[in-house]
Amino acid sequence: MEAQREQLELECGERVVLQHAPTGYSLELLVEPVQRGKVMLARPAAPYHRLQHSAQHTTKLTWKPTAGNAAAMWVFVPVPTEDGVLVQAVRRKGSPLVFLAIDDHGALVAEESSGACFRLQRSAVSRGLAESSSASAGAAASFEHDGYVVLPGLVPADKVDRALRLLNHHLGSADLKADVEPDGIGMEYERAVSRPDAEGEGEGEGAAAPRGVVKLGSGRRCTCCLAQSSELLALLGTRERRAVCEAVGARALSGPCGCQVALRFPLRPFGEGVLDGEAALPSLLPHAEAQWHTDAAKYNGKKSFDVVAGIFLSPLEGCAQGNLWVHPGSHLRERAAREGGLLAGRALHSSHAYSHATATPISAAAPGSVIVFDKDLVHAGGPNLSPGIRYALYFRLRFEPSTAL
Repeated sequence: MEAQREQLELECGERVVLQHAPTGYSLELLVEPVQRGKVMLARPAAPYHRLQHSAQHTTKLTWKPTAGNAAAMWVFVPVPTEDGVLVQAVRRKGSPLVFLAIDDHGALVAEESSGACFRLQRSAVSRGLAESSSASAGAAASFEHDGYVVLPGLVPADKVDRALRLLNHHLGSADLKADVEPDGIGMEYERAVSRPDAEGEGEGEGAAAPRGVVKLGSGRRCTCCLAQSSELLALLGTRERRAVCEAVGARALSGPCGCQVALRFPLRPFGEGVLDGEAALPSLLPHAEAQWHTDAAKYNGKKSFDVVAGIFLSPLEGCAQGNLWVHPGSHLRERAAREGGLLAGRALHSSHAYSHATATPISAAAPGSVIVFDKDLVHAGGPNLSPGIRYALYFRLRFEPSTAL
């Protein structure tokens, strides 16, 4: 059956019940739209463990913590000749179609046929995952276990647009000599793909000094006042802070007094025949192993905060767009090491061997998505192999004893 029909649009936080007539079984799911009719599906009791299908074994299904992973995206396709709907996996072009089904034992399965038609019952919409009590409980449990939680599309589009306009205005007036870090974030990847034969890029006499990324907020024109701009602070207003509070266990948080402007610029295009995009990650990521750190160790008591809220102003639909990479659960080990005085002088994390091979890239299909992570969570940035700039802001927040925001 063709699956190129109009896709059903659902709202964030909406619950649906799939009723499978042949078997009589039904399944309740929480819907999380991410882009153009594509949704992620979760069980109401575990809203941040989304349903994924395997890229290698198309009929294999798992429930995993994820954020925007293509393998966790589905579309609801109405069946015009029946009062039903097909639940189709989002696949790469040329890959076989995959559909959800329920077997005779009531188990959810994936099939490469479109005979699994469901009756769709829609419930009342709960406005946003963070405002659903079950979603909040699941988010808090995920935060405690993994050390982070992602709140997709939390910040409204109008706030995101104003922040981007402000940042691009400052970017357009940046003074490269004053605003570029000579050895800034991104240089580890630039060196990994450097072309010694290119003009001005060799290591000999007269070679140009390596340049990192434009660092807004520290140069002549882009002064530190940018970090206190009202357009940027508004991204984490009362509504957003309340959602963050619920995601980490319904605790009150301090208001933002500033933010870190974190832009990741694309690497220059590689030579012809050189692996690019996500295919290039295995060769590039090892060059950034020294970047692993926790914010608790990095700031070393200079800032008093408990959690970090990162807001992505641009979509991150893949793993090679300057994504943040995290080690789920590492906050527990790192906190024990830090509080036990086991960290070496100026060490940014414990002696545990961290690698991108065991890390999780954070994706965010919807601009305005927020990641909230523990200050002891081990993380690092990845290379941007996309054509655009990765825009993100990081707010460091304290738990407050009162319950008011």
